[in-house]
Amino acid sequence: MDANIDRVPVSQLPSRYELKRSTIYSRMASLGIQPTQVGRRSYVDQAQLVRLDALDKHLKAGGVFAEFIEPGNAANGQVMERKPAVPNVQSNGKQLGKVLEDLSSLGVLGQSPVEELSARLMLLEHAAQYHWLLPTDDLVMVLGFVPEQKRFSRYGFEFECRGEEWLVRKTS
Repeated sequence: MDANIDRVPVSQLPSRYELKRSTIYSRMASLGIQPTQVGRRSYVDQAQLVRLDALDKHLKAGGVFAEFIEPGNAANGQVMERKPAVPNVQSNGKQLGKVLEDLSSLGVLGQSPVEELSARLMLLEHAAQYHWLLPTDDLVMVLGFVPEQKRFSRYGFEFECRGEEWLVRKTS
């Protein structure tokens, strides 16, 4: 399993968002994202990319940094707290808990049942795509139940227990 598969080079972000490199770094600093440095290259992980995508969507819809509200805090009108940059821990591919935490802080989780299910399915899609082995606790968090079988299917995915972790595959 390649632990680097879920990293995106920062050099690809300007074309992704159609922005200058300096603007990308300003956005990352605003969100408290510090890219992982590997040699001369910088990378962001999938959780950080989700946050950058949410901010980009907000800004392209006509919003401004100062009004970027964490969707989870929209009910009480709290503006997103700007976090200081913190060192990024090298991903080992098993960071579903971090992805869930970031999605929750962006308000993706805890919204309508349809939106919440969509977010959970997106996490399963990432787990399958990047061949993450999910700890049982993380799988329970995503599915909402404790699996009773060592192998089962749900939501178009197959789940296979491998000791204390679960392999997720898309069904065809």
